[in-house]
Amino acid sequence: MFKYEIPPCITNSEGGIRGVGVELELTDLKLSELAAVVIQCFGGRSIVRSEFEIWIEDTEFGRFRLEYDSNYLKQSAAEEVTSDFDGVAKGVFRTILKNVSAVEIVTPPIAINQLYRLEALVTQLRMSGAKGTRNQAFRALGLHFNPEVTALEAQTVLATLKAFLCLYGWLAEHERIDLARRVSPYIQPFPVDYVRLVVDSRYNPPIDLIIEDYIKYNPSRNRPLDMLPLFSFMAPEQVNESINTALVSARPTYHYRLPNSEVDDESWSLEKAWKGWVEVERLAADKIRLDKVARLYLSTLERSNFSWRSDWRDQLTTMMSISTEMD
Repeated sequence: MFKYEIPPCITNSEGGIRGVGVELELTDLKLSELAAVVIQCFGGRSIVRSEFEIWIEDTEFGRFRLEYDSNYLKQSAAEEVTSDFDGVAKGVFRTILKNVSAVEIVTPPIAINQLYRLEALVTQLRMSGAKGTRNQAFRALGLHFNPEVTALEAQTVLATLKAFLCLYGWLAEHERIDLARRVSPYIQPFPVDYVRLVVDSRYNPPIDLIIEDYIKYNPSRNRPLDMLPLFSFMAPEQVNESINTALVSARPTYHYRLPNSEVDDESWSLEKAWKGWVEVERLAADKIRLDKVARLYLSTLERSNFSWRSDWRDQLTTMMSISTEMD
């Protein structure tokens, strides 16, 4: 059995057990096959929303959503066909897009102490023939975690963001990010100027300025830690004024997008990727350690115009050795 790491705080802002939503991208299985696997693992009943989306209701955890990872396909399911020609053309395009698009399993929020139970799902997907990113040339298939925040306050959110920026290079190495994902637009690193701003010990603004700075430097969801769902939940009007939020689902969670989906690899598990996120939360919860790591990181950036996208390995080794010494 997998023994999942537990972060320092397991309760949410209301005092309940934190939930974690999981999104897993894969290929080589139809939606109907995915539905059968989910029902086999967790029970429930299948509801076909369209040829591009299925819901599994009444599972042990709640509703699972299974869909093609294509906004066009999901949106086009509700569009009206205005002519025979239009219908044929759209049908052909949809067929082509279905053949090249990944499918995605979106779980309901799972209690943080029950996450390990999703490993049964991964095992069944692998046995059913699901494929991950390393066996799919030019397909950037990812695993996303949506851990509920522990507190809806500036200090907590900023500490987590700062810890992630400090550990990004270690996380990228830990995850062995696939080439297709590294060159894709989906998980582009944070701009160095933004990293310098946030990791500076003098940076401690209220939440509205944290959000303002984030949007200024990152007007996109394509970051390894996408903060827009959380910021849209905390300050919807402020975010709506600056960002097209049509594709942003506001929720009180971090959206950790960095890990690969390697569902067909017997040595891979959700647990390994989750362990990386737990390290972020551990650093965020330890103010003394976070301040020391951030100061080292900032001094490195200022001395050498350093970037995690290039020559970072020596600095990473030094930073993680400090983390070990202070454990």
